[in-house]
Amino acid sequence: MATDSQPVTTGTTGTTSTTSTTSTTSTTGPTGAPGTTGAPAAPGAARRAVVVGAGAALVAGLLSPASAATAGTRRAVRTVPAPRRRVTGAARTVRPTAPAPTSPTSPAPGPAPSPAPAARDVEHLLRRATYGPTPTSLAEARRLGAAAWVEAQLRPAGVADPVGDRIDAAHPGLFLSVPETRTFYDDEFWTMNQHLQRWRLLRGAWSTRQLHEVMSDLMHNHVNVPVGPDGPAGHSLHRYHHDVVRAHCLGSFADLLVASAEHPAMLHYLNASTSTRKSPNENYARELLELHTVGVGTHTEADVKAVALLLTGWRTRWPWESSPAEVAPYAAWFDPNRHHVGAVTVLGRTFANASADGRAEIRTFLRWLAGLPATATHVCRRIATHFVADTPPEDLVARLAQVYSTSGTRLDAVLRAMFADPAFEAATGTKVRRPLERHLATLRLLVPQPNLDRLAYDYLLWQSPAGHRPLAWSPPDGYPDTAAEWRSAGQALAHVTSALQVMRGWMDELTGQPFVEAVLATGAADLPRITDEVARRILLRPATAAEVESARLLIAGSPIAGSRQPWGEWDRRRAVWWVTALFLAHPRVIER
Repeated sequence: MATDSQPVTTGTTGTTSTTSTTSTTSTTGPTGAPGTTGAPAAPGAARRAVVVGAGAALVAGLLSPASAATAGTRRAVRTVPAPRRRVTGAARTVRPTAPAPTSPTSPAPGPAPSPAPAARDVEHLLRRATYGPTPTSLAEARRLGAAAWVEAQLRPAGVADPVGDRIDAAHPGLFLSVPETRTFYDDEFWTMNQHLQRWRLLRGAWSTRQLHEVMSDLMHNHVNVPVGPDGPAGHSLHRYHHDVVRAHCLGSFADLLVASAEHPAMLHYLNASTSTRKSPNENYARELLELHTVGVGTHTEADVKAVALLLTGWRTRWPWESSPAEVAPYAAWFDPNRHHVGAVTVLGRTFANASADGRAEIRTFLRWLAGLPATATHVCRRIATHFVADTPPEDLVARLAQVYSTSGTRLDAVLRAMFADPAFEAATGTKVRRPLERHLATLRLLVPQPNLDRLAYDYLLWQSPAGHRPLAWSPPDGYPDTAAEWRSAGQALAHVTSALQVMRGWMDELTGQPFVEAVLATGAADLPRITDEVARRILLRPATAAEVESARLLIAGSPIAGSRQPWGEWDRRRAVWWVTALFLAHPRVIER
């Protein structure tokens, strides 16, 4: 029998918290320029000239004809899709149906080498299932084999993650319960949210549990709650990411859906906490059907209204409210007095909904909704759009949906089937890295070990112009995941500029200097040899003749061109910087 104050999730530091009359669970945290020889590099205009030169060389020498043709159709600036709005008041009108997702001392350079099929398969897998292959991760995956690597990544707790553990230890406040986090951060929830964004960035770059990081980002966007203003969402977002997303993104989608629907962050973000039997708010009900489960075109306005009624009763407690006393501020609880009692029909099925304590009926409804074929297709299309192609083959989506349904909505089963499907192997080179993904891939290549003594907070700010900061997409539909929304010359130039800043190493926390030293340690002293050594580290293969020529064009436009031969150490170092920046704009790096 229900009581009139039944608190639920608030999260804990440790493993489980149970409060009041309701059994509730909070899982653990994540298992969760130029210059003359010997002169210092000139900043400002000279550096910009080099960047522009790199862009010119990129266009002149690196883009393949096919890529150039594609570039001609790209947008000059990223076009942000029409924003979805959080509706805080009455019902909205029905949205229109969205379209379907749809060296001279080096060996003579030659054509781009073609790796053996097995080697190519593993590199393609790591390009999609991680934030970018590195020489080390590629060697490890080839040692294990693709299938064994996937199996290991699907069980992240079994993958040793020493750097990830250090990153977690540097952010203790993110693993506390909501009340404890408020104390830890002195109630400055915005600082906690910024640390959460930074933690996401650092783990994406250096955690060895890469598939878990990629899936947690994908599924957080699927049931999106962004960093935001004061309130239950702002104060509990860290627990939402840990207890809802990271806990279930490689498990049951039904479990993820129920956890999301009952979490104070989602309840507050999409207004379900203000929905009552007398005044139902349809915002969360609409997004639940349209975004989280069955998708556009599968339901009617009557279904939305019925779902809104069925979901009434959930509330969140604000700090100034005196009751229920046993419920912590910003926690969720169920109020039977607000719940609509009576039968409701959704998508042709009638739910008796006879009890004032509607939680059991709501959970039954959510699990039934998660298991519908339309939900299977919708969820699997989003996964295939991320991992396979902007418009994934419909027959692949159908096969994955079948796996989803027969496995009991298991997302790990869907991933296992997708990575083994011939359509995945055939999709090589069909995805483009989004700005944050390119940034993380760059860090993984240039900075093997982060310096966590001082945290690279500015890097989050540098992501702002690209509009792709972690957990920062305000509308409920999550960040776009197709090339048309992100691919542009401006984005490529911004990426080269950011890469140069890492290479120059003026940030103590994150620097590409070890990368420069590793290239120079090979004895590379001239441009072809430097170009080849950089290519082996960035492209994971030797340089081609066209790539060496592109590097020559780049350096010919810089003051190094007039330097005395052979180059001194300073000029060789600058050559490594610029050639590295050039390769970081290579189509092979931009593509996922």
